[in-house]
Amino acid sequence: MAWNGSYIKNVFSAIALLLSLCADGFAAGRLLTDTVLNPSMFPGTERSVSVYATERCGGESALLLCFDGDVFASKAVLDSLVANGAMPPVVAVFVNPGVVKDSDGAAVRYNRSNEFDALTGGMPDFVVNVLLPKVGRMLSPLGIGISANPDMHAVAGASSGGIAAFTLAWRRPDVFRRVYCSVGTFVAMRGGDGYPALVRKTEPKPLRIFLHDGRNDAWNPLFGHWFDYNQLMESALRFAGYDVAHSWDDGGHSIRGGIREFPKAMEWLWRDWTEPLSAGRSKNDMLQSLVVEGEGWEVADGKVEFPDHSLMKTSEGFVFGEKGGPSTAISPDHRVLVEAERNSDWLVAGIVAADGSVACRQRFYWLHNVEHCADTTVRQMTFDIRGNLFVATNMGVQVCDQNGRVRAILPLPGGAAVEAMKLIGDRLYAKSGATVYVRRLKTVGCSPSESPFKPVSQGQG
Repeated sequence: MAWNGSYIKNVFSAIALLLSLCADGFAAGRLLTDTVLNPSMFPGTERSVSVYATERCGGESALLLCFDGDVFASKAVLDSLVANGAMPPVVAVFVNPGVVKDSDGAAVRYNRSNEFDALTGGMPDFVVNVLLPKVGRMLSPLGIGISANPDMHAVAGASSGGIAAFTLAWRRPDVFRRVYCSVGTFVAMRGGDGYPALVRKTEPKPLRIFLHDGRNDAWNPLFGHWFDYNQLMESALRFAGYDVAHSWDDGGHSIRGGIREFPKAMEWLWRDWTEPLSAGRSKNDMLQSLVVEGEGWEVADGKVEFPDHSLMKTSEGFVFGEKGGPSTAISPDHRVLVEAERNSDWLVAGIVAADGSVACRQRFYWLHNVEHCADTTVRQMTFDIRGNLFVATNMGVQVCDQNGRVRAILPLPGGAAVEAMKLIGDRLYAKSGATVYVRRLKTVGCSPSESPFKPVSQGQG
């Protein structure tokens, strides 16, 4: 989204304030600049990128990625924090949004909202697969490298850049784990208003998050009230067990507060930075009934057969076909048949009669789909003995209750799509690409070949 009319004035006044707070005499680091042209994720765009390496950066430096360039006027602050030992030597990457220009250099399309506000994988893919390799090449002649440890990677942004920072860490916690979000656009612009629900339903990730906003932050009320949604995000993150802090003030949609809070946010995010980050424990009762505490996805070993009789490739060398298998499931009592509806986020449930016929079909199970793509997102489905439906989707394994509502989401490492899935005993198997993952659950799968039985009713609430 755009900044308000006082943006430039606020930037300069905030920079002056920030510089007055910074200690003098710290040696400046090194600044490199370049341009990224025409990445496949955002065709025709070009964007500037600057890389700032603080003093004492070596082969295993920490990383801070900032959207919208150096929007927090951060270089002096980083020098000070590193010199004081409040954070490790850091490589700061300042990247601007893409712009498509004509042959005369005039802007034809601004890509900022499309790149930053979306919950989809475009920007995370760009950062991980295009930007970071480029930064590595820029730093290599200086003998500077970036740590491969995701605990050492932070991301920051304001407004649309703020939600972009959260989305990057949310989708790729295997790469980024510390987030500073100022006046974040968690409103109904490109789906950001759906984040609080997703945070509450999704298995917690090892992230540390600092939120800042002002009580008068409502850039454009037609999209929603920024401060209200930031409070909803903070509440959801706390419910889901995240290490989260916030700073609320009386400001509006301005960068001034974000610059003022930046030093405090960095100190909080990087506290005890030599200690590993870990996921918290959610208050989500469905997740608590499924997830074995302290256990997660692991790469599977051995042979696993899916309903289409294909074999899963594992570390022991087994190979299986590309078919995802049937997108149907039968309830434990053999009374409800569930079928995927093509190009839809709905699953259709029908009632199975005594003679085997199916009637009363209706859309019943509704799935989350932040990509909003036309392709069918459902590959396989299966019930557990409690009558909960497990569904393989792009977002992970979504678990629905008996009333058709998604109550839990189990994402794969790296946010990979689940292409095939099977719940065998208390082991949940999921395939993505050439990798097969497995995890133990506190429930048991229900095979259609078993004798029918009635699970305990969850009621109609």
